[in-house]
Amino acid sequence: MNHYSRELLIRLIWLALWLFTLLGATILWFDQASSSPNETSIFKPARKIYQLKIMSEATQHESIQVEIAAKSTQESLPCNERGFAILKIRVMDGFSLNSESADNLLHLIQQRIDFSLSCSEWIENMQVLSKLNLLNKDTPKSKSDFFEEALTERVSWNRRLPCVYYQNIKNFGLAVGNPVQCRRENLDLSTPEFLANSGMKKTIEFSKIILANATSETLANINQNELLMTLEPRLQGKLDNLEQCLTRPENCNQIQKLPALKHVSVVIMDTKSGDILATLCWSGPCEKFKSYGNLGALLVETPPASTAKLLHAMVLAENGNIDPLMLQRQIKTSGQIDSLVSKRNEWWEKQAICDGQLEQCQHSKKIKSIAKLLNWKDDCPNNDIQCGRLSLLSDTESMFLPGFIGKIKITDLSSKTGNMLSWKEYDEIRQGKRKSPGSSTYFNTSLAVQSSIGAGDSRTSALGLAHLSGQIYRTSQGQNLVRPTLIKQLNSSKEGSAPTAAMRKAAQTVLIGMHKVVEPAETGWSGPGTVSGAFQREFKRPCTENCGVWAKTGTVSQKDRGFGGATLFTGIIDVAQLNKWMTKSELDSEGRKLSIGIVAYPKASINSVHAASELAMYLAAELSVNRDQK
Repeated sequence: MNHYSRELLIRLIWLALWLFTLLGATILWFDQASSSPNETSIFKPARKIYQLKIMSEATQHESIQVEIAAKSTQESLPCNERGFAILKIRVMDGFSLNSESADNLLHLIQQRIDFSLSCSEWIENMQVLSKLNLLNKDTPKSKSDFFEEALTERVSWNRRLPCVYYQNIKNFGLAVGNPVQCRRENLDLSTPEFLANSGMKKTIEFSKIILANATSETLANINQNELLMTLEPRLQGKLDNLEQCLTRPENCNQIQKLPALKHVSVVIMDTKSGDILATLCWSGPCEKFKSYGNLGALLVETPPASTAKLLHAMVLAENGNIDPLMLQRQIKTSGQIDSLVSKRNEWWEKQAICDGQLEQCQHSKKIKSIAKLLNWKDDCPNNDIQCGRLSLLSDTESMFLPGFIGKIKITDLSSKTGNMLSWKEYDEIRQGKRKSPGSSTYFNTSLAVQSSIGAGDSRTSALGLAHLSGQIYRTSQGQNLVRPTLIKQLNSSKEGSAPTAAMRKAAQTVLIGMHKVVEPAETGWSGPGTVSGAFQREFKRPCTENCGVWAKTGTVSQKDRGFGGATLFTGIIDVAQLNKWMTKSELDSEGRKLSIGIVAYPKASINSVHAASELAMYLAAELSVNRDQK
C-alpha cells in the first residue's frame, strides 16, 4: 500500500469514528429528551404571554365605548392604511364590534400597554385574544395562568395524540391516533368510504388539528383513556345530502318548494345520552367558522325567539298555578290568536311579569334556576363570547372544543327588587301612549317580557335547541340531566343530576304541549299547531294521535336588524313510533329518540312558510323506515 492510499484509509477511519460518535451522541440526547419530565420539554412563549396578559387587562379599566376619533387611533399604531384596515376588520369580526367600537378598543389598548408592537404582531395578538376571549372579566383564573395554559406546548419527541374512534355500524374506525398504538378489537383500519367533502371527513380532519394543538395539560388528562367521536356516518350522511340539496336545490324536489335560504344550521343528538350525532352548517354566518366545517353549527348564535317559551313553560308547569291545558295550547300555537287578546304573546308576557299579583314577582328568579339546570347562562358580561358555551370534550372543562347552548338576559342587575309594572301600563309605554319612567321596575318588566319571547340579548344555537328538547324529554322520563358531548370516553356512562318529582311532572305537561305543536286545530282553541302544516305536507296526513314527534318553533321579528326573519325548530323524533304511525302497524323497530335543533334564515321575508319546520319534517321523513329502505 503506497503512502497516499494509507493516508486516505486513515482519514476514512477517522471520519467513520466521528460519524459513529455523532450518531451515539444523538441517540443519547434523543433518549434523554424523550424520557425527561414535562417541565423540561415544553415551549412557553413568555414574551407573547406577557403581551396578551397586558393587552387583555387594558380593556378592563374602562368601557370601550368612549368617544375617540378613528383617525387618532390609526396614527398611533405602526400600521399603514392597508395594515390598519386588516387589523380593524379582524377586531370587528373577532369581537363582534362595529367600526367605532373597534377603534375605541384598539386605542384603549394602545394607551395602556408599556411595549411596542409591529403591525403584524398587533394583528396576530388581537386574533389570539378574540379566539381565547380574554376580554372576559370573569375568567376563573389569573390572566397569566390562562394564557400559559392556552399557549404552552409540549415539544418532546414522544408527544402522542389520543386514540379517538368512531362507530361505523358494528365496527370501529380510527379518527385520530397511531394505528399501531390504537389497535383494538373490531377496529377496521381500511379506508372509509367518506367523500372528500363529507361532514365526517371534515370533522375528523378538524379533530386532528385541534388535538394536535391541544395543551399538554389537556392531553395528559385525556390520553389516559380511549375516546369515541360520537358522530355517526349514517346520520351525518343524511345531513350531507341535505347540504347538497341546499347548494343545488334544483336537484331536490322537497327543497325546491322552500323559499330561497341564506343560512341553515342543524344539530342532531341522541336524546338519551346527549351525544352529538350529526351537524350541518351551511352558508351565511358559517363562513365565520369555516375552519370548523359543519361543527360551526355548534357555535352560530341566534335569538331563541319563541323557543324560549319552553323555559317559561317549565317554570309555569312546576308552579302549578296555571291550567295545564291552557299552557299546552299556548305552546301549541305559540301564543293566542283569537279575539280574547290584543296581542298573540299577551298571555306569555303577563305570566313573565306575574301580572295581577301584588307580591314581588319570583318568575324571573325561577327562570334563572331552570335555565342554569338546563345549561343556559344568565346575565353574561359584555364581550364575553364564552358565556353560554360548554366543553364538548367529556371529563374536562377545556374550551378548545366548545359548543354554545344559550344565554338569557331577564333581570336588571342594578335592581334590588323584583317589582314589575302591570302589563297594561307597560304595553301603553311600549305603544307610546305613556312616557317611560326609566326606573328599575320598568327595566325589570321590559327584560322579563323580552325573555318570554326570546328577544333582547337572549341567544341560542342549533346545538342549544336540540339540547333544550332533549333535556325536557329526559326530565319527563325521570332520567338524569346530561351535558352534550362530541368526544367522550369509550364505553363510559354520563353522570348528571336527577330531576325532582315536581320537575318531572312539569316536563310531562310541557311535552304534551310540544306534541300538540304538530297536531291540527282542536275544538275550543283557535289555530293548528305551528308545525302541523309542515307535518301534513311531508307525511300526507295529519298527526291526530301519537306520531312520535314533539316540537316547538320560533321566528325572529323582522325588526331585528341582525337576525330578522330567522326561523327556529327544536324537537324530538321517536323514530320507532314514527315508523309505527306511518306504516299503521306494530312494527318492532329499534329506532331511538333523536333531538333536533334547526336554524334557517330565508333570504326574504316569507310569512307563509316556516323554513326550519319544513326542514325538520323533511329530516324526520328521511329518518323513517320507508326512506331508509330506498
